[in-house]
Amino acid sequence: MGTRGPIPMTEAVARRRGTYRKDRHRKVALGCPKGSVRMPARIGNDERVRAVWEELAPGLIELGLLTPLDESMFEIYCHNVAMSRMASEHLAVEGLVKTTPRGRQIPNPWFRIEKVATSMILKIAPHFGLTPVSRARLGPVMKPGPTAEDPKDRFFSKGLP
Repeated sequence: MGTRGPIPMTEAVARRRGTYRKDRHRKVALGCPKGSVRMPARIGNDERVRAVWEELAPGLIELGLLTPLDESMFEIYCHNVAMSRMASEHLAVEGLVKTTPRGRQIPNPWFRIEKVATSMILKIAPHFGLTPVSRARLGPVMKPGPTAEDPKDRFFSKGLP
């Protein structure tokens, strides 16, 4: 039997939403290794994929949604976005239907490529908070506050005495 109910929130998401309670949160949390997220070398060879990575990765890293463990999955996401965009460009030029040398009309092969890439995008995007529903589940996004122990910083960042 599968898992029932909503997907459990991570501690980071619960803290961001302001709903974290130590007594209700998982005792053993899976940690992510600290370190910088690097663009995989394979992405550097493809201009389109690199453009997608450079467009989305900085914001996800800042929010803590992209960690070194997520590099491979995010690379797959970037490849599919680039493939979908390329297929859309071909479809805009060639149209949805192609004519064979014998005069038969068939669906343009780029349509299937775009369909498969879009399907993969829609499966992976929620895991990085890239859909409206997944962002709503994350709650209001707050940027990391000051880490200093200065009472003034705490007062002005929280608005509490």
